[in-house]
Formats: sequence, C-alpha cells, structure tokens
Amino acid sequence: MFANKRVNKSDLPAVIFLGVFGVFINQWSFFRGLQTADPTTSALILATTPILTGFLAVCLIGFC
Repeated sequence: MFANKRVNKSDLPAVIFLGVFGVFINQWSFFRGLQTADPTTSALILATTPILTGFLAVCLIGFC
C-alpha cells in the first residue's frame, strides 16, 4: 500500500530520525533486556521494534 508513495523532502529528516531512533532503541533495549531478563523476554522486546517504529512513523509523519 505504501510502496508507491514517495517521501517528501520535508519529511526526510523525520524518516532519518525514525531510522536512527529505531535502530538505537532496538539495540539498546535488546542488550539492556539481556542484562535484566531471560533471552526469551529480550527476544520479545527485539521483535516489537518494527511495530514501535511503524507506530512512530504514523504519529510523526502521518502516512494514514
């Protein structure tokens, strides 16, 4: 559905921010989770990162 939609130049900083933020939160939460919880819980945290990034994209950029 969104594959054919182009990103406006004005939205580019938000897309870059979301990409960096998503990767940073992904790695930080995974390693922090491994220190405080078992690997299964940490993997669950890691698996929710795309959902969080997509939610932030909708909130900040408004792709809907």
